[in-house]
Amino acid sequence: MNAKQFNELLIYAILLTLVAMVLHRYLPDKRLQLTGNSDLFPYLWSTNNKNQQPIGYWIDEPKLIWGCNIEEPISSEYKACSVNFTIKSTEHGMDFSAYQQMLINIDYRGNNNRMRIFLRNSNPRYTRADDTNSAKFQTIRLHTKDLDKTVSVNLNEFTVADWWVSQYDIPREDSHLDISNITAIGFDFENFDSAGIHQIYIKEVVLVGERVSAANWYLMILCAWLIGIFFYALNQLRLLKLQTEEDNQRIYQLALQNTKLEQQSNEFRRLSTVDPLTQCFNRFGVHQIISKLESTEFDSYSPRYSLIMIDIDYFKRINDRRGHDTGDRVLQMISEIVQTRIRKADYLGRWGGEEFIVILPNTRKEFSLALAEKLRLIIYDTVFEPDNPLSVTASFGVAQQEPGEDFASAFKRVDMALYCAKNQGRNCCVMAKDENENPQ
Repeated sequence: MNAKQFNELLIYAILLTLVAMVLHRYLPDKRLQLTGNSDLFPYLWSTNNKNQQPIGYWIDEPKLIWGCNIEEPISSEYKACSVNFTIKSTEHGMDFSAYQQMLINIDYRGNNNRMRIFLRNSNPRYTRADDTNSAKFQTIRLHTKDLDKTVSVNLNEFTVADWWVSQYDIPREDSHLDISNITAIGFDFENFDSAGIHQIYIKEVVLVGERVSAANWYLMILCAWLIGIFFYALNQLRLLKLQTEEDNQRIYQLALQNTKLEQQSNEFRRLSTVDPLTQCFNRFGVHQIISKLESTEFDSYSPRYSLIMIDIDYFKRINDRRGHDTGDRVLQMISEIVQTRIRKADYLGRWGGEEFIVILPNTRKEFSLALAEKLRLIIYDTVFEPDNPLSVTASFGVAQQEPGEDFASAFKRVDMALYCAKNQGRNCCVMAKDENENPQ
């Protein structure tokens, strides 16, 4: 992106920001319909007249039309008549905190001056299961002359009733407005101004709130700018990096080419030391390993290495009777058996034909002999060619390099031990003795 394109993009971003700031006021409101809500259960509650008949009565319950009949003259006795909406859920109430206003449309006919609306909020800190009146009582009073039209009540106009705070000895931190878990909503009259009949029709009660608050809207705009600046900075760093790479491209290409040649050289070196059939070291690879071992320092209390020679018994017979494909599979299976049983520091090589050699650095002959015996038994117990079972055994010679002895001498002794194993009837392990002793 050149400077001209960047400036054009910046102008578009500023214009889009201005449009977004104006657009907030035109976002649709979030609404929660309380009347007709299936989660709310309406019921009528009132005190009694002197004849012990309830003051309140339903005129048309489904339409939420109810009345209050005050028969006797007003006295000091408490009178109340209300419709309450309780939450059907027994686990939790409704969260009104995401709404700012309550729209109330009520048709009232009567001579009382005030109607009260209350919200009950439940909280384990003060609400008790055995006392329904312990839920926080939050109220607002409306003048009945205002009910000839839809009334908009701001939810923060509700206040906590003093009698509730005093009766339940509520601490200061719990005496403020809380509408996060409303369990009941009520519309009532109390202490009527005079005797008579009152008729109330609750047409609609709706909670209204911003779909996205202004603070959150402007915060999203700010975050969008911060994200844009962040990615712009990242892009500038990317361009700087590309420029640096372009300036050093020739050097990088030479380095990559050199690395590639080195990898190819290592691969060719590996291929030159690995037997393609069995994937173990070939004779050249074995000599490379021995040269490395003999050129490194070692613990004078341990031998540089021990050797195990393995020869598959009657291998020519397998090739003659089953074919060279079977013989190749036997060689591969023997290689896999040995490679999965030796240590990571040990090496397996194919010396030639059906002969294998195992090199065990810093290993004494006793351990080498035990390993050879273990391998012999595993090979003996393995079923080769399951579709046409074939029994295979192997003979083993074991030798430990003597102090000052070169590989040729050590190999001669282990080869002699292998020869003795084959003379003893095959499928056995023989330990080589030093140069002055005979193998056993």
